Amino acid sequence: YNSLVVGTGDIIHIAYQDANQNLAYSVLVGATDSLSDVTLEQRATDGITGVNTSICLDNNNKPYIVYQNFSELNLPKALHLARFTGTTVNKTNLSTATNWEYMSIPSPVAVNPSQRIIIKWYSSGETQIPVIAYKGNNYIYLARFIQ
Repeated sequence: YNSLVVGTGDIIHIAYQDANQNLAYSVLVGATDSLSDVTLEQRATDGITGVNTSICLDNNNKPYIVYQNFSELNLPKALHLARFTGTTVNKTNLSTATNWEYMSIPSPVAVNPSQRIIIKWYSSGETQIPVIAYKGNNYIYLARFIQ
């Protein structure tokens, strides 16, 4: 699956698995702009990444991408998160791979590869976190990122 979200300033964020089975991200400003692409994780070193992507934006318009590493399916470590850590959200910074951080999301069970993973930004008072929903062993699980 690929996913898309439109942020402030008409910045369009797209997360997907590219033709080389890498986690990839594209950004454009407005519908008539040209795409700027960046490979976030590469198959050669990280396995088959970018499966079942879902993307959301935090309150500062910074993207968070949740995805599966197909090389780790049937393991509790197959769920991953990539987040933009740059200071300024613009096309140039978003397209720079070094402005991204990657981590595995621990799960008590293996994630079901045939089901969608969903990430949404939760904002309530002082609580500002991404929340991830996924299915494993026929149950729905929630994960949250603690900063």
